[in-house]
Amino acid sequence: MTRQKSTLAALALLAGLSALPAAAQEQRWASRQTGEGLLMAWEIPETGDQSLALFCRRGGQRIEMRLLEERDRARDGSIVQVDFATAGGQQRLAMKGEMQELGDALMLLGGFEADAAWRKLLTGGGALSITLDGETETVPLAGADAGMTALFDACQRR
Repeated sequence: MTRQKSTLAALALLAGLSALPAAAQEQRWASRQTGEGLLMAWEIPETGDQSLALFCRRGGQRIEMRLLEERDRARDGSIVQVDFATAGGQQRLAMKGEMQELGDALMLLGGFEADAAWRKLLTGGGALSITLDGETETVPLAGADAGMTALFDACQRR
């Protein structure tokens, strides 16, 4: 009986431990001021891991975008066309692949004017579909509206 309880306790502990990484790996939208401007990112909290980040430099009118590329669809230095779509519209953005010094990650870098079309696209709610090389990933926009609005407002101030 004691051995059975020990086994059940060990299994419960392992089940709990295996559930921790899944919970810790959940991404969510986060918005924060930096010394240079405003950042809006789809990230794993408290890790610095961002799969999508949008940044407006103080006094700027453009939004810089970084998109993590993990599916081997782009190379360092290559220019790729990425399509973004929501219920609020669609946009295409040319992005350049850049290998990150830390780790073995390829980021796609691009930028766009903080205009009404991009604002409508990113504040329209629902989900953001990101298509590269015929493959589509979806990022939920739930919880992003206030941060996206603040990002565009910050970028449209002179």
